[in-house]
Amino acid sequence: MTARRRSAETGAAQVRVIAALRATGDLYSAERLARCMEARAARRQGDGWPWTCRSAGCAWCRRALVLRWWRGLRRWIEQDGAPVSLAVLPLGHEPGRLRAAVARLRRACRDVRDRAARRSRRWRGIVLAGMATGAGVALVLVGHAGVGRAEVVRVLSRRWRGAAVGDPAAALPS
Repeated sequence: MTARRRSAETGAAQVRVIAALRATGDLYSAERLARCMEARAARRQGDGWPWTCRSAGCAWCRRALVLRWWRGLRRWIEQDGAPVSLAVLPLGHEPGRLRAAVARLRRACRDVRDRAARRSRRWRGIVLAGMATGAGVALVLVGHAGVGRAEVVRVLSRRWRGAAVGDPAAALPS
């Protein structure tokens, strides 16, 4: 795919997002995304670096924003030097119900951790942080001081059959 075609497809998708936001009455967000899109188009005409909205809903700004959030999560969870694993957990949501699916997943993660902590004191220090992706999975960082990765895999896979747990070194949200 050429850069021009990819840019046109991205622009068309952004126009649909802006229209959807206007249809739901979120005029502030819609205008912010439209301004970012216009500034980006003006850049091609030699006006210098454009103003950016830095919004997760923007087709052009979201990648940098999401990567910055991910690096912040990693820095927070790795600050005490404990081993960290990446768990890829299925969200299992219907279209348009992402927020509810994330709330259910947060509750389920907390319940799994608390249940394991009642069985073993070592689980009381487990910390979790993550992000949901558009692919229907959540990338969850698990800081597990005093608990081996094999035990983390065992506990998480009892609740989520499709859970994949591994090294977070090369993982980046899409």
